[in-house]
Amino acid sequence: MKIQIQLYATLKLKAGSNSIEVELEGNEATVQQVINASLAKHPTLESSLRSILVAVNKEYASKDQLITPTDTVAFFPPVSGG
Repeated sequence: MKIQIQLYATLKLKAGSNSIEVELEGNEATVQQVINASLAKHPTLESSLRSILVAVNKEYASKDQLITPTDTVAFFPPVSGG
């Protein structure tokens, strides 16, 4: 299955694009598997992907949540401030 991942902030800058696509076997995968596939395809994101927030269908997701080809996935870098 192919998963299109929307990237935001510094992730977008590091990838040089506002989205990336990864391909995984089967019809579902965990968020962690999508992160791992993203690292394999885009090693420039490695330092940022250790602490990202992931949203699936516009809701924050845990790393064991299942993703299907119809889901919308987004990666957000950690943010801080006051």
